Formats: sequence, structure tokens, C-alpha cells
Amino acid sequence: MNVNEISKTIGELADKLHPLVFGDELIRLLNLIITYLLNHIHQPQNPPLSTSISDELKKYNIEGKLQNIISNQIRIN
Repeated sequence: MNVNEISKTIGELADKLHPLVFGDELIRLLNLIITYLLNHIHQPQNPPLSTSISDELKKYNIEGKLQNIISNQIRIN
């Protein structure tokens, strides 16, 4: 049974539900995006200027604040 067939057995409510993301995968993606933003190079080969926003973004990495967005209690499979 695929996901659509299973949701049909739940009824009308299933059409209004939203899918969950896998938190660990979301953290990996966000880490890649943030790393790219902080490290990309502009012509003539200069890194982006350091700002208060980039300083704040540096805190969001795999070992840092990205861990705060996942739940320690709720788990899905």
C-alpha cells in the first residue's frame, strides 16, 4: 500500500494534513545552505563581507543552534 492509498483509508481529514520533514535531514540541508551563504565567493574573488547577520548565521551549524530546531521527544518513522 503506498502513502496515497493509506491516506484514503483515513478519510477526508487526510487531505488536510501536512507531511512532516525528517529533522536530521532538514538540519543537513540547512547546514549546507548556511555554509554556502557564509563561504561563497564574489568576483573579484572576495568572500562576503562580515555583518551582524553573518555573525548570527555562523552559530547555526550541525554542532550549534541547528540542533535546537529538532524535538527531543517527538520521533517519526
